[in-house]
Amino acid sequence: EKVLNIEKKYNNKFKIEISMNKVKLNDLIDEIYKKTYVEKADKSLKIVGDEFFYYTGREGNEIDKSELYSLISKKIKDFDDSELNIAIKIDEPKEVPVDEIEKLINVPVKEVTYRLIDNEIKIIESSMGFRYTKSEIKEFLKSTESVKDEKIRIPVNEIIPEYTSEEAEKLLFNSTLASENMKFIYTIFPYDRFNNVKKSISQLDEYVVLPGEVFSFNKVIGECTIEKGYLDGGTLYNGENSSGVGAGICQTVSLLNMAVTNTGLEIIEKTNSQENAKYIDDEVNLDISYPNIDYKFKNTTLFPIKILGKVSDKGEINISIIGTKSDL
Repeated sequence: EKVLNIEKKYNNKFKIEISMNKVKLNDLIDEIYKKTYVEKADKSLKIVGDEFFYYTGREGNEIDKSELYSLISKKIKDFDDSELNIAIKIDEPKEVPVDEIEKLINVPVKEVTYRLIDNEIKIIESSMGFRYTKSEIKEFLKSTESVKDEKIRIPVNEIIPEYTSEEAEKLLFNSTLASENMKFIYTIFPYDRFNNVKKSISQLDEYVVLPGEVFSFNKVIGECTIEKGYLDGGTLYNGENSSGVGAGICQTVSLLNMAVTNTGLEIIEKTNSQENAKYIDDEVNLDISYPNIDYKFKNTTLFPIKILGKVSDKGEINISIIGTKSDL
């Protein structure tokens, strides 16, 4: 103002030049920059334990230093002391795509699972699942549009597993699902056939079938050989007696089938016998022959099942299937 008054007083007969201290001007601009600068923070999703949090993000603010330098320099040179409006560049935070949120949040529930290690059952812990529909996500995001720089808990829907590992362990083998008995029928080669029945029953005894697993009689028993303790018990073929190592185990598989049928488990494969055996009803008298004729069933329950077998010296054969009744 003083400079302008001097020029006016002397009718602009001389020219006054203004010099700037560039170092101080840059320091001033740096100070303005620091006071106005805000670092941008993108929106994000964070998982903490069993909780989901949404960070609403923060917009970034930044001035153009070179542009501000030019504006101030011009005002000084023009003796312009009017208010200076500084343009601030606003950088909006990056959104989290709805599909990405949906993928991260929607976690299927994991029920307890089982592994068999050295014939011991190891229970793998269950874990909670979460569900949040796309429409629920969009509604949630809309409700946070005006919220800045805050962490908000997302109200997801929890899916609780059926059982914990502790609960599942307490329920293991709490019930007899089926138990069937049969009297050993002494026909030809009674000792050898009885030996084979006892041998096959001992191989089935304590055998565990995990949930979803398919039991195969041939896989468990394998080939009946002299080396494994089986004997030539004689067998019927086309109505005539013939030799056969392991003969007699048809009684074992037929009794097993009776027990499995009474549990309601899914039978995958079985072959009715073509011979007129007298030890069991024709409709459940089965054939077995390694490796071509097998007997298979699937454990369709949520728990392991166990086959128990015993044979008395009097020829009484029992096969039981124990498992879990969760309503007990």
